[in-house]
Amino acid sequence: MALAAKLFRLRNPVKPEILVPKLRDLRLEREDVGTGQVLVEEIRNVEYSSGLLSASLLKDRPLVFRKHDEVVKTVRTIEVPFYVKLEEGYQLLLVMAKKRVANEVASDLSRIIYGIPGGIVEARLDHSRFREYFEASMEGASVIYFDQVDLPNVDVLALYGESLRDSALYQDYLEHGRIWYVVVSLPSRNGLTVGVTRNSVITAFGRATPQELLEFAFGDLSALLEKDGT
Repeated sequence: MALAAKLFRLRNPVKPEILVPKLRDLRLEREDVGTGQVLVEEIRNVEYSSGLLSASLLKDRPLVFRKHDEVVKTVRTIEVPFYVKLEEGYQLLLVMAKKRVANEVASDLSRIIYGIPGGIVEARLDHSRFREYFEASMEGASVIYFDQVDLPNVDVLALYGESLRDSALYQDYLEHGRIWYVVVSLPSRNGLTVGVTRNSVITAFGRATPQELLEFAFGDLSALLEKDGT
């Protein structure tokens, strides 16, 4: 079983004493244009301690299907946990969902927190830091993808196997592209196996727990991020 998450960055710092009340027991309703149904979006289970805010976003989605000769309209509710690391000057959001849903939740939270889209953006890894961390710590890499490849008619290069860091092809591919995605087993985190992209999409494999993924994202991964947002 795999756990998925994506890390984002808050462009403008928010003080906990402002953010926590704004999110606590928030409930929004709107009418869906296509179905006429009332859809609810709400935030529950808001907790804050020692610079870390945790909560869940519940969001209705319209669902229309055919049952024999009848068109049935109903609502499906998804629940997505999220965490905000509220440090002065550099604040991060971790959404525990696959990329598409995580992006949607980040956009929703941007409108809730800032009143406009774009207040929350992707947390992108600095390639040099990503590479250094991989080469120094990620000894158990089994998959590496490279993007921004300068070879004609080649968009992506990939390596699969063991001890990829030490392979001749790894050094060759680095001359032609940048590391985009790595799957590794981390001895420093009790063998946690994760897949990480340069735009901070994270997949934890095996018996990983949400807490392990959270600690990796706000610990190791946050230190590899671009600090200037460029």
